[in-house]
Amino acid sequence: MPTQSPATVTINGLAWALARIAGQGLAASHIAIGTGSTAPEPTDTALVTEVARIALSNPAGTIVGDQILFEAEFPPGTYIGTVHEIGLYNEVVGGTLIARSLKGPYTMDDSASLVVTMSLQLQLVAA
Repeated sequence: MPTQSPATVTINGLAWALARIAGQGLAASHIAIGTGSTAPEPTDTALVTEVARIALSNPAGTIVGDQILFEAEFPPGTYIGTVHEIGLYNEVVGGTLIARSLKGPYTMDDSASLVVTMSLQLQLVAA
């Protein structure tokens, strides 16, 4: 599986990651798609315009180097229109927006599925 450009982890996503390291909180569970096209910011708490949310193919994710990849497949007809944004969440409705990314645009219709991969990356920053 190739590496991806990392998503913007939100402030709430950072708190989520720290809670998960401490053995608390809900695991990442869903990827959402939306039509918003504004640049992701650490202060984001939701997609700009969410249109669908699907459970992750592998909730544990896949580690590739210094990244963890989360993937979900949106079946044909899930949404008909153009997708610009994706978000990683820890609940089927509401929940914490862990990370947000702009991808595409992708045009969805009732004849093809869309496989979305979201990448989170940890970096060591010298003090």
